[in-house]
Amino acid sequence: MVAIYSTFLQRGYDQLVHDVAVQNLDVLFAIDRAGLVGEDGPTHAGSYDLSYLRCIPGMLVMTLSDENELRKMLSTGHLYNGPAAVRYPRGNGPNAVIEKDLEPIEIGKGIVRRQGSKAAFLVFGVQLAEALKVAEKIDATVVDMRFVKPLDEALVREIAGSHELLVTVEENAIMGGAGAAISEFLARENILKSVLHLGLPDIYVEHAKPAQMLAECGLDEAGSRLRCASAWPCSACNPIPVKPDQIGSWLACDSITRSLWKTEVSASQASQLHICFSLHCMHWNPWTAHEIPSICPALLFLPSAQLFADSRDAALKLPTW
Repeated sequence: MVAIYSTFLQRGYDQLVHDVAVQNLDVLFAIDRAGLVGEDGPTHAGSYDLSYLRCIPGMLVMTLSDENELRKMLSTGHLYNGPAAVRYPRGNGPNAVIEKDLEPIEIGKGIVRRQGSKAAFLVFGVQLAEALKVAEKIDATVVDMRFVKPLDEALVREIAGSHELLVTVEENAIMGGAGAAISEFLARENILKSVLHLGLPDIYVEHAKPAQMLAECGLDEAGSRLRCASAWPCSACNPIPVKPDQIGSWLACDSITRSLWKTEVSASQASQLHICFSLHCMHWNPWTAHEIPSICPALLFLPSAQLFADSRDAALKLPTW
């Protein structure tokens, strides 16, 4: 077993590939500090391990949701014939009930933690607790995916067939991460489905308290709920209460949102405001800018939708609020 920080494993990537994976050695990597790490800052954040691990042939990649899952996955990885990795975050767990046995779990199998309708959260890791809170309010399904590789393709296919929107959740870079694995599978199977990826944006998240960093990335309960509303305006959701301090910096214009978001808004209204803010401020918010085309396909029917077909410069000609 190799116990190592996610960010330090980056420095030994060549050894991971050549000295372990190519030879298919039975080495278990216990990857600590996976995800955001608070005051340690971007140099110590484990933002990329799911992306750089899942592309290695024969690699078993697991994401745990609590302390009990950690014990089971360590047993699973130890017994696996080949290289395996278990990632876990810095800090305390959610105080899950610890089972006495150390029986391994079935490889490549996720588990449905809550059954809902229309929207489904596919969660890779410790964001499961936050996803369950959001799901209770919008009656969504929640799946603890457990495995990034091999992916539970049968479960993803089943969930995609019975839900309108899939929301992938991970504390890893969105680019090349676990959510990307879901989209790759859907594309390979020719399954047309709306997918919203929640994860770390294409920026270096600076020092802050862990909770603040998650809020800035839209990975807290309020951010996740608002982004789901933006991606799913045609749903039967009840109006979602949004307060100025719940929106998070990911919505771009913090000063503008504080002046405009004074009352509760419906999911559809949230979508339209989000799109307008995004288009107007895309020149300085790189995260929001690259997500614009996928935030709300339903808005293609709005008069302002022509902006999607126009150039970047045309989009910036929106009037100042």
